[in-house]
Amino acid sequence: MARVVTEARLRSVLENLRRGKIVQNRQLRTLLGEDGYTRFLDDWRVQQEIRQTLAVKPDEIIEYERRLKKATFAYSKGDAKSGMGRHRTAKKLLGIADTQFERLSEYMDEKFFRV
Repeated sequence: MARVVTEARLRSVLENLRRGKIVQNRQLRTLLGEDGYTRFLDDWRVQQEIRQTLAVKPDEIIEYERRLKKATFAYSKGDAKSGMGRHRTAKKLLGIADTQFERLSEYMDEKFFRV
């Protein structure tokens, strides 16, 4: 019976976490027990370290994102002009977007896929 109550309480705490509500450490410690709580803290620290590592993007990724944003913006502008019936302008902008996507593909080949 105690296990069912604990499982229900754990589900309740999990639901609160998913909703973004605050769950107190002492509540977690009580539900998980000392060993489970220690593992939780260790896992949390590992996740924090991973997130810090991933937060620092290499220059190549930053440049890729910049180029992708520029190409996507040109495509969106061309698509919008096409929707307005301005087909010449749309064709020109979509051509620019195609060129930028091709250059982006070349950049990716150059930086990421050449061995």
